[in-house]
Amino acid sequence: MVARKIKCPIVIKIKSVIISLVNALASIYLIDKELSKHSIFQRIKSHIVLTRLVTKRKRSRLKKLKFTEVINGKKSDTVFVLGSGRSVLNLTNQEWTKIGAHDTIGFSGSFQQDWVNLDYLLLRGWAETVVPDKNSVLDVARDFIEKYEDHYKCNRLNGTRLIVQEDYSASLCGALFALGFMERYAKNGYIGFTTYRFAKNPSLCFEWGLSHGKGTLCDAINFAYLGGWKNIVLLGVDLYDSGYFFTPEGMTETWDSLEKRFVFSKQNTRGLSVGETHNTAQNGVVNLVGEWATLFKKRSGVSIWTYNPLSLMRKKLPVYSF
Repeated sequence: MVARKIKCPIVIKIKSVIISLVNALASIYLIDKELSKHSIFQRIKSHIVLTRLVTKRKRSRLKKLKFTEVINGKKSDTVFVLGSGRSVLNLTNQEWTKIGAHDTIGFSGSFQQDWVNLDYLLLRGWAETVVPDKNSVLDVARDFIEKYEDHYKCNRLNGTRLIVQEDYSASLCGALFALGFMERYAKNGYIGFTTYRFAKNPSLCFEWGLSHGKGTLCDAINFAYLGGWKNIVLLGVDLYDSGYFFTPEGMTETWDSLEKRFVFSKQNTRGLSVGETHNTAQNGVVNLVGEWATLFKKRSGVSIWTYNPLSLMRKKLPVYSF
């Protein structure tokens, strides 16, 4: 069970260089497009902030691990991709024990669980793109760090390997470097990735980057596919509402500009109430993952499953059971 390989290494290398250049230009373009909504002063200020964060990141002395050396040594041919849906609250201790016998990949807020060791955590964004103040990325990063430190104490994150976005647009990850998060929690190195910005297709080579598709879930699935796992199980990817396992029942969370952190609320930062379909599903992630499942199965015999039979993913994916 090694990292997935594709043929024609010379062609792939040439294509990798071209893709890297296009990815970089696309990142800068997307930032400018987003910042164009603000005044010239705000745009200049934001560029300065991002540039300083990127410079800080490049000065970091942390070891950047090779994808293959991190992926080799997997527990099994099955990996669980952990989302933050409330369905995980219904799992039994026996189920968590069985899940823990396989590899686990977390993304976004799913690191806030205390039931199973998290083998990998994909860091891309922490909703800093939807907070009202586009210059508050450092505040968003501090909120992330505070939550991470709280859950690090439970020992479920002690051996976690961090998968970190390194685009020019990676404002959150740049802020995490700047605030010393990486030096503390990635002392033995980290895995860096860029964004594969080509239509909706998944990347077929880690050097090309990871496809963001319709959300960070897609980055995590793409990572799992390239990692060589044969079964990719989506756990806690419910999508039928906007609640999370780490919020009280009937509540979601939103950004509080005064407290400079995420707080429990009836509506999230995007204006969706807890009972409304998750914004990722509204963006079309269910159909996209269904297409990826067909592609993966045909190309490499890889299956994508949903663990929750009530998940909206059930429309496109089979239900996994032990």
